Amino acid sequence: MLDHNLDKIKSKLTALNNQNRLLTQLQNHTSFVTQSEDLDDYFAETQRIAEQLVPPNKLSIEQKEHLQEKLTAQLSVFIKLAENVPSTYEHNQTEYKATLNKQHQQLAKYRQYLQQFDDKIRTLADAGYQDSIQMQNLQKRRQNCLQAINNLEDTITRREKFGFRSVTPFDQ
Repeated sequence: MLDHNLDKIKSKLTALNNQNRLLTQLQNHTSFVTQSEDLDDYFAETQRIAEQLVPPNKLSIEQKEHLQEKLTAQLSVFIKLAENVPSTYEHNQTEYKATLNKQHQQLAKYRQYLQQFDDKIRTLADAGYQDSIQMQNLQKRRQNCLQAINNLEDTITRREKFGFRSVTPFDQ
């Protein structure tokens, strides 16, 4: 059970891109003898302590208590560090929602631009400038805007259709 939980914590912490802050906290913690730039070394130390406590062993009661306290302290540090790391799932889900929200905002902005182009084209047509270069440029820009709207709507539709799917490190 301890091995399984320790492996879960290890996979969560090793999945981090930047482990410098994590390593600094482990290096500064009094329960660790290890002073390393490799996260695996800290887990190996914890694993060695756990193995020393497995019977049969020839440790005195004081030695067992000391190792149990050390193991508890190390596990507490790992648990706190793992709890402070947002899971990949939560991070990706938040990013997904933010991206989708930005796309909807961009779509609303594009629709406003389209309305402005329609208003300008209507104004020029009412003024008798149907064949002017300005009218042609506006119609071309309106068409580009309409194409951008269609592309963005397709992107949003695909994104919403498939939704957010991810696997947390703990689901594996």
